[in-house]
Amino acid sequence: SMMKPILMKTFAKELGEVLSDEQKAIACSSHNGDTEHVAAAQSILTESEWGLMQCPLDVPLIQFGRQVRRPRRWFHTCSGEHAAILKALRIMGISRAGYTLPQSDWFPKFLDVLRNFLEEPNWEPKRVSKDGCGLPTVSNTVNELAIMFAGLARDKDDDWIWDSMCKYPDLIGGFNRLDSTAIKAGNGQVLAKEGADGLLGLSIIHE
Repeated sequence: SMMKPILMKTFAKELGEVLSDEQKAIACSSHNGDTEHVAAAQSILTESEWGLMQCPLDVPLIQFGRQVRRPRRWFHTCSGEHAAILKALRIMGISRAGYTLPQSDWFPKFLDVLRNFLEEPNWEPKRVSKDGCGLPTVSNTVNELAIMFAGLARDKDDDWIWDSMCKYPDLIGGFNRLDSTAIKAGNGQVLAKEGADGLLGLSIIHE
């Protein structure tokens, strides 16, 4: 979803030292499931950890020609995010069992990230539900989303999220995807992230 660059702030410190720029970009992506997307996502975890992945089985979003893929978790648009969260939890010493539940120990840390963006220390989501990829997602107003996306530009030098997404825009969505196209057109001044139901988050640096 559109929240990925914001969600990844929860783990930015832990992942900053251990991930390559490509791995950082795929962690913030809702990718098409192309070969390079799958390879980047898989590279985040050791093969023995792949069984921990809980995102749904899926096929690539765009299939060229006649190739028919059998559904795999790695093709799912959120596989990079799941792999990065699993990697971060291991570093943080947080149990990876039940990592997709709001009861997991990382979830309150994510809510703190949102409070920080909104500058409202007592903010609580009206609802917490399950995202299409199985992770907990919180209800936000459009206004709250706008404030948070403005914060991405403001705080872009605090971590690697902005730079890695701008460096590898094709890993963020992929071929013919609006967010990848917008990031490329923005030359490092624009961060774009597609969300569900036609949402598009844009964060723009005003010089």
